[in-house]
Amino acid sequence: MEFENMKEGLIQLYESTYRKKLNKATYLDDIKRIKENNIQLFDDLMEATNGEDNQNIEVLANIIPDHVVDFMNQFPSKRKREMFQVDNNMNMVCFFIPSVNTVSTELATRTVEVWNEKMPNSKIGLSSVEEINGGFKKGLCYITTAVCETLNKGDDCLELTILREYRDQYLANTIGGEKVIDTYYNIAPTIVNRINKTEQSREIYQQIWNAYIQPCITLIGEGRNEDCKVLYSAMVTSLEKRYM
Repeated sequence: MEFENMKEGLIQLYESTYRKKLNKATYLDDIKRIKENNIQLFDDLMEATNGEDNQNIEVLANIIPDHVVDFMNQFPSKRKREMFQVDNNMNMVCFFIPSVNTVSTELATRTVEVWNEKMPNSKIGLSSVEEINGGFKKGLCYITTAVCETLNKGDDCLELTILREYRDQYLANTIGGEKVIDTYYNIAPTIVNRINKTEQSREIYQQIWNAYIQPCITLIGEGRNEDCKVLYSAMVTSLEKRYM
């Protein structure tokens, strides 16, 4: 496959996963279908990047960042660009980069580097299928993390530490608790994505903090773990109805 055809193939791959919902229950099947639908492209990418000459990698790594930059530049509104950037980042981190990473880690790594050079205000990290799939249960507390970041609390803040310990040590070991956690991690990425695209995202996160997260932390501190479970479940149900 010539470079022009590989360029078209990479853009088609990117567009096919743009705004695709991230769902724990279907993620591995989604990745499998992506690979099946792009067998020729992946074979050609492997051949083009399998060698000591990094020139091919450099050309290929610029294709999608350039494509997205061109797309974003057509919107004069900063707010509109930010809304689209949320979808672009989700696509890159959850689908495009992990898929490319199965073919060439060097190409995936360089694509991320070029992306971050051309979009310094919207940096992403190198990701793999295994990391994303494993992340549904291992620390990607999407909504609570988004809330805490909005309120200028770090990923290692006391509140997130308390909630993660509660999730892993108590909730996961209760009747129905695993179901609550599974539901949360199935829908949380889409919920965060949709909240971030609203003009009232900060206000919404503040409301979630006031109504659910802070009260949950208080209940945990009082040893009222079951009451926290009820409130935690109510948060999942409420946000699912509102944003799914």
